[in-house]
Amino acid sequence: MNRQSIFLAPFLLLAPFALAHAESLDIKPGLWQITVTASNLTAMIPPEAIANLPPQMRDQVMARMQQASHPQTHQTCMTQEKIQKGIDLTNQTHGDCTELKVNQTSRSIEVTAQCQKNGNGAQMHMLYTALNRETIHGTMELTRADGSHPTHIQMDGKFVSDSCAGSEDSK
Repeated sequence: MNRQSIFLAPFLLLAPFALAHAESLDIKPGLWQITVTASNLTAMIPPEAIANLPPQMRDQVMARMQQASHPQTHQTCMTQEKIQKGIDLTNQTHGDCTELKVNQTSRSIEVTAQCQKNGNGAQMHMLYTALNRETIHGTMELTRADGSHPTHIQMDGKFVSDSCAGSEDSK
């Protein structure tokens, strides 16, 4: 289990900006600083999956989950193309997601979806708001398909620079 899958990176990096078939958020392209805070991430892993891990791997997974509960800050390059393209909720990186409800304007995105990966289901509700062209705020609530084990993720983003030169994902 890699760190990106634990942090649900595909959702957290791109979901605040747009969905593939909808109007894109009115935000500036360029370098953005994103801070993500998650709570109760271990709830999304079935207990039997954790129990079946070798002790050393179980300890590593639990340590990563604990680390994920602290704010994680990274920078990402948001080109105009990325903003307009958005994300595809059927991407194999995070499993199959069926959009149940999408509401989007140039100022906000709200998505409710049901996702499946490796036989495990989860419901997701995301609400992201562009407070202005240089500031975004979002929340994501995840629960298992049966409605149990809620996980809360908060994301705050701020525009840093018009130039992405030197950033890891500017290529």
